[in-house]
Amino acid sequence: MLNRTRIAREAGLAALRLRKRMGVAENDAISPIDSAENLGFEVRFIDIPSMEGILVTGLQNSILLSSLRPAVRRNFTCAHEIGHYQMGHGQQFDELMEDRRASRSVDPLEFAADCFAAYYLMPKCAI
Repeated sequence: MLNRTRIAREAGLAALRLRKRMGVAENDAISPIDSAENLGFEVRFIDIPSMEGILVTGLQNSILLSSLRPAVRRNFTCAHEIGHYQMGHGQQFDELMEDRRASRSVDPLEFAADCFAAYYLMPKCAI
């Protein structure tokens, strides 16, 4: 059974730990694209209409983001992909949100990465 509270708590703690490791105060703004590059990721923007983002791990870790999505969405997606990486989910392909709303809410990996991204971009203490 999906324990959403436990998953959200673990994702939030992982996000706060990374912010601290990156030297970013809990209430400061952060650029997930800069963060990804500082973590050693190559961040690329590509024109694939049915995709939000892709996490590629291996010899060269990469995050691929759809250049067709609004900038705010690309930032969230980048933080989401960092979340997958930080929580050890392995390579991920995130299709366009409208195409997978129903399955996203029950997939524990996607829920965790969404929670990570939300906490990473705007921790509770900053609200």
